[in-house]
Amino acid sequence: MPCWGGRDGDGKKAGEGQNTYMNGDRYDGTWKNDVREGNGTLYMASGDKFKGAWANDAMHGAGVYSYADGDREEGEWKEGKHHGRFTVYCANGDREVQWFREGEPHGRRFFYPANSVLSVLDWLLCCIEQCA
Repeated sequence: MPCWGGRDGDGKKAGEGQNTYMNGDRYDGTWKNDVREGNGTLYMASGDKFKGAWANDAMHGAGVYSYADGDREEGEWKEGKHHGRFTVYCANGDREVQWFREGEPHGRRFFYPANSVLSVLDWLLCCIEQCA
């Protein structure tokens, strides 16, 4: 049964609350005009989880998507699509950095194998380059 903080003047979900969907997913966070808006966490029946910013019922802004297998990705979303720099942290210790534009890969892609001295140096150089 859905549960949320309140309703606005039109009777739509508004404020902090929780909703469990028919497919087993559950959202805990803020609502506005009956849609996910602001910060919240979506727990998926698959075991995946997204914690971050929402706008107009879509992932929008900074967030972390954690997969059931232990991998996770951190980055920015725009209208539910990858947008900007994303870092994927693999459960085995590997790491990958890639840039996206409106859901499509765009620009460079770096792969850093686990337990590699070179991966640490490459990572630092990549960060310095992006800050310059």
